[in-house]
Amino acid sequence: MKKRIGLLVALGLLGAQFSAADAASLPNPVLTALDSGVDDERAVSLALGIDDLDVQVEIVGNVAETTLTAHFANSTDSDLEGTFTLQMPDGAVVTGYALDVDKQMIDGVLMPAVRARLEFEEMLRQGIDPGVAEVRHGNLFSTRVYPIIGGAGRTIRVRFASPVTPTRGYVLPLASAASIAQVKFAVRMRKADAAPALAWPVGARSEWRRDGGDLVNDVSLEDQALEGELAIAAAASDGRAFVTRHASGRRFVELRDVASGPPAAAPPAPRSLRIYWDRSSSRRDDALDREHEFLQRYLAATGVTQVQVVAFNSSGPTVSTPPDAAQVMRSLRNLDYRGATSFAVLSEIRSTSAEQCLLFSDGIATVDSRPELHPGCPLQVITSAPDADLGYLGMLARANGGVVISLARVDIDAGLRLLQTPAPRIVEARGDDGEALRFVSYEAGPRGWAAVVEAPVHGDVILRICGAEADAIIERRYALLDNQGPFSGAGALWAANRVLELAGDAEREPEVRDLARRFSVASPALSFVVLESPDDYLEAGIAPPASYPRELMEEYLESKRDADEQAAERKSEWLEDLIDEWNGQQEWWKARYGRSHSNEKLESVVAAAPSAGGATGQLADRPAAEALQRTSPAPRYSRRYVGGGFDGGEIEEVVVTGLRTSKTGPTISLALEPWNLDKPYLEALEAVDAADPGEYARELEAQEARYGSMPAFYFDVAEWLYRHERLPEAIEMLLSALEIPAQDTQTLVVVADRLNRYGAIDRAVWAYEQVRRLEPHRPQPTRNLALALAQRATSARGAGARADLERAMALLTELIMTPVDEEYAGIELVALTDANEIIPRLRAAGSGKPGLDPRLVALLDVDLRVVIEWNTPGTDMDLWVDQPDGERSIYSNPLTRIGGQLSNDMTSGYGPEQYLLRRAINGEYAIKIDVYAADAINPNGATMVTAHLTRNYGRRNSQTETMELELKPDEEGEMLVGRFRVGR
Repeated sequence: MKKRIGLLVALGLLGAQFSAADAASLPNPVLTALDSGVDDERAVSLALGIDDLDVQVEIVGNVAETTLTAHFANSTDSDLEGTFTLQMPDGAVVTGYALDVDKQMIDGVLMPAVRARLEFEEMLRQGIDPGVAEVRHGNLFSTRVYPIIGGAGRTIRVRFASPVTPTRGYVLPLASAASIAQVKFAVRMRKADAAPALAWPVGARSEWRRDGGDLVNDVSLEDQALEGELAIAAAASDGRAFVTRHASGRRFVELRDVASGPPAAAPPAPRSLRIYWDRSSSRRDDALDREHEFLQRYLAATGVTQVQVVAFNSSGPTVSTPPDAAQVMRSLRNLDYRGATSFAVLSEIRSTSAEQCLLFSDGIATVDSRPELHPGCPLQVITSAPDADLGYLGMLARANGGVVISLARVDIDAGLRLLQTPAPRIVEARGDDGEALRFVSYEAGPRGWAAVVEAPVHGDVILRICGAEADAIIERRYALLDNQGPFSGAGALWAANRVLELAGDAEREPEVRDLARRFSVASPALSFVVLESPDDYLEAGIAPPASYPRELMEEYLESKRDADEQAAERKSEWLEDLIDEWNGQQEWWKARYGRSHSNEKLESVVAAAPSAGGATGQLADRPAAEALQRTSPAPRYSRRYVGGGFDGGEIEEVVVTGLRTSKTGPTISLALEPWNLDKPYLEALEAVDAADPGEYARELEAQEARYGSMPAFYFDVAEWLYRHERLPEAIEMLLSALEIPAQDTQTLVVVADRLNRYGAIDRAVWAYEQVRRLEPHRPQPTRNLALALAQRATSARGAGARADLERAMALLTELIMTPVDEEYAGIELVALTDANEIIPRLRAAGSGKPGLDPRLVALLDVDLRVVIEWNTPGTDMDLWVDQPDGERSIYSNPLTRIGGQLSNDMTSGYGPEQYLLRRAINGEYAIKIDVYAADAINPNGATMVTAHLTRNYGRRNSQTETMELELKPDEEGEMLVGRFRVGR
């Protein structure tokens, strides 16, 4: 098989207000190797080396653009996977990535981050070994590349922009564990008057020289180890405004200045204080002792007497007013850290007024939208997390007149000084015409200010600054005289901050994507991707970069034209094909099955099927069974509606006669398999809770320390709490799964399903919304969101219920009328069945016509309905039903003699798969699943299967039971879900 090379780059938007701790003693960059394309604990570490490192830095004013190129050497005969990490300067924003493919450097293009991750995982599942890279909070760039070709190696290139601050300058930590064959460094200061101090991370001397109006310094060495930092001092704060033009064509002004008058007086100590303390799960590994010490010393220094403590997480805020500082600290030290991070819950607070507010958090919101917080007091933000989202926290602080203090970057004394004597800050930027100009501020020392501002069309830039001098606010005018020409660094910093400001607003997501792509800045929503071939870009649904080699671009464009023509033809035929399929579904529903009521079509299907042999019969050979399915298409799938029931006579467009929705159907009992407690942590909690409930918290903490690295732990403990009727704790524990590094959208799917089952429907709808937003290319999230909205409407009234039903119907209609990829074939009929169940409720709520073609409207009720879904793309799951007559409904036997109908076999993951039986014969039905192929790379550690078992589906007395099963990555074979018994 031909090896394909792919690189997916998930790059987070980062921002830091204060300089990082000195990392010179740690290796940076680092290159390690594994002996396989899949990272696992059993992989053997092998030696790789960097044999060529080239770092180019260009500085305009006080903004730097860095381009780092590294060649990975592989002296072995085998292809290896390499992991390359680089600690970047403070405040760095990644603006580009490239990888060599067939000896050409191919630039990355931006695509949705989750899509990039899924493309990577799909390559692995196909046996095609790609690479993946990301930038995490804390300015750490990391990339996995495969293959690093034996005897040849690979080359990567990363580009980033960063501010050059007066307190730290430009610092790129560079220290190698071994010598590098070729090392090159070059620094260019654009139109600089004076040469800054410079230190190389190698033992070499060099001199600045003039190149036109620029200052240049460089060094080139062989077989050299890196021993420290590439450090460049900041230029003087002379108040000049440097104008540059971004590659997008937009012009920006970069400036830094310092106050000249007497400093502003230190603000008086506050008499009242409000403390917002994040107690979510992710805070457990923060340096909480440092935060406690910082706060205790601040309380002692200010002598504040009125203190309000607001502890918050996804469960909401709890407000207390301790009588003194000792009680404040005692209450904070006794907090439990559980649940997810939500800033939206702070809007629930009706707080007393305060002269000062402190927020302690890592800033990484995992549930709910990120609101604009306005607490009504100056807000100072303190964090100790090395991976804190300093960009978001900085935006919160600036919007409320405060600063961010990272105790991972400054010591407690320095942090207290920053809190008690805040630096000047820019409050407004405008042009000569009075038009407001958007700007981003960054650190400029205790008396200075620095910013990147949109350039006005004409005239000067005018800034208003507070806290700089004795007067409350001063105004400065800056003439735009220093035109530096093309340079994208300043515009990248501006755009990255703008993306951050908009990132929490889901409605503005298209604007965020457009902005990030125009300015080529990575964000939490978008990642860079490099793929090998034009067909790979076509399959991924993204265009190659504009710099793509001409012959490859022509190949891509030709393939895209062919694909577009095929898609247009398929879309034109979609409705008629769908009507034919739906007519076939109605024919199945109208037919009468059984020994005395068989029909020719049924007999032909059964005769062609390999013998199922009854409930324990031999299974057909898998390829033969799949061939049978291709010649005898399986009937399609229908989805549940929990509760309710309605009279089918309300649907005017119904074309099926003899509906039985006004009847209740047969007597059906259901027995589910007992929930499995066979987990060491559940057994420990059960034993402690039964013997000494007071020890539960201590035991939970011990078990979490041992098993809490994977989402399955939180799912299991949440279910244990739910079954012990401790619902608030169950929901809090469930949401804790979103706080761990291993979580992904598959985790979010399970969380959404559980929230739905636990009755937290509003937050379940929110979670389904996020899954759909993150994975818009899959149809399942759209359907799940629609069903959650329809379920929420059962407990709502009036306009709220109608709005939910109307949106549910609109989502399903969109899904139904959009051609789906072959791997999801059949889900359109599932959505059509769901829509027909919602239509009567829409009519009852006073809504108009549903918007579906009348030929697609028909409500089909059944005695039994079983649906399975799962949360991983790499798992092939099969639904089996053993019927009372001894026949097994299986992919090789999709239509049974009594009329049991099995849906299309979903072999690429997610499902759904469904069994329907309109008229059930008396006896017992065993519901089983068979795991044909498990997902080997799911970071959750297990596939979660959700099974919905419904009696009298579509009737007044419809009842659905839902259960979940956990499948380990290596688990395959048959599992019993539950049993139906029809009749007494």
